[in-house]
Amino acid sequence: MKKSLILLMAIITIFLANCTKEPSKGAIVDINVQIAYKNDTNKDLLDTDIQNHFSSDSIHVYNVNNRVKVERFYGNLDNPRLWEVYKDKITDTNFLIVGVETDTTLLELNGRTIDTLTCVIEKSIGNTILKKVWYNGVLKWGEIYEVPRVFTIVK
Repeated sequence: MKKSLILLMAIITIFLANCTKEPSKGAIVDINVQIAYKNDTNKDLLDTDIQNHFSSDSIHVYNVNNRVKVERFYGNLDNPRLWEVYKDKITDTNFLIVGVETDTTLLELNGRTIDTLTCVIEKSIGNTILKKVWYNGVLKWGEIYEVPRVFTIVK
């Protein structure tokens, strides 16, 4: 019996010594939203050639924490404001790409237009994943992982 126990312990020790943990894959941070803005004649309102477009110079993005609005700026990052206007070459459409950090994000498109993104963000074990997105109270995206978080707003 004693020899069987020692043999079993040796096998378990060898098995555990040969097992390795899967290498760390790092945290998942999936928080981007892509928004196309069109007017009622389907013109791209982020296109600088369109009259009354939303200029990159006039766009500001704010996080809202405890009802306090704070404009985002992280000077140590390549994209310090965590948003950009990107032109998709396939569709020839401009998108405002916003990294959402809080449950409520304000998008100031110009001095007169401020819209609200309300989000459900799931945080666990170093991961941050956007689960649902409302634009001015209208659900625009929610938990359909095969579909990117892309939607169009008509202004």
